Amino acid sequence: MTPVNTIQRVFILLFALPIAIPATSQQQPDRTSWGERFNSEGASIRVMEMQRTPRTEGGTWVHYFVQAIGMPKKQLYSLWEWELGGEPKLVLARVPLRDDGVLLCSGKLEDCSGATEEQVYAARMTAMKAEPKRLALVSVDGRMRAFGASVPFPVVAEDKGCKVWLERKSADAAEATVNGTGFTPKDRVTIAASGETAGATLRRNADEKGAWTADISHAGDAMHAAGTSQISVKGKNCSVNVTWEWGKETQKLE
Repeated sequence: MTPVNTIQRVFILLFALPIAIPATSQQQPDRTSWGERFNSEGASIRVMEMQRTPRTEGGTWVHYFVQAIGMPKKQLYSLWEWELGGEPKLVLARVPLRDDGVLLCSGKLEDCSGATEEQVYAARMTAMKAEPKRLALVSVDGRMRAFGASVPFPVVAEDKGCKVWLERKSADAAEATVNGTGFTPKDRVTIAASGETAGATLRRNADEKGAWTADISHAGDAMHAAGTSQISVKGKNCSVNVTWEWGKETQKLE
């Protein structure tokens, strides 16, 4: 059964009653312009994990809060999330930042459903293996925006300072993004995938910081509904191997 991935919001010190937040009056980020490369200059957000607790229905609750970096503190912001298979949706409207950039509930109307002043906004989420939790913080005037993500249960491997990890692009993991960091700047990287299905080889150029990304897909394979791929990544100074499982059987909470 496909799990229902939910992010349930809780607030430090007290709980808040849920309310419907109209998205029409907010600066909604478009899915085609979502990602860190669209961050305003000098802006970023961090998803800061606090703790993990067992979930009664199975799986794990990951508790976190959000911190903005390089964004004006006197502005009000809207928090958005984009779940796999869905559209970006509004989580919070017109909320402020603490002096250190931590997202707050101001206590004003429509801000965290009436939470108290200077109260940190906190949330908890569930996730499948290699499932990214994608967030965006947008100023109410739309001039400042920052995107970030958390992968609570990563699929990752390292070799000689090179790091490779994968993220789901689809719920069944048939589509995924391969990410690399720590490679030689401007390195020509080879990504080879092999397994039950026909193999594929991709080549990417690392940027000036030694990072790169590549997409892989098994979505068009009518002969195989699931499988395991061996991802082999070779750079100038390292070789990283990681195993990737895909199919409906992988759609389970960690």
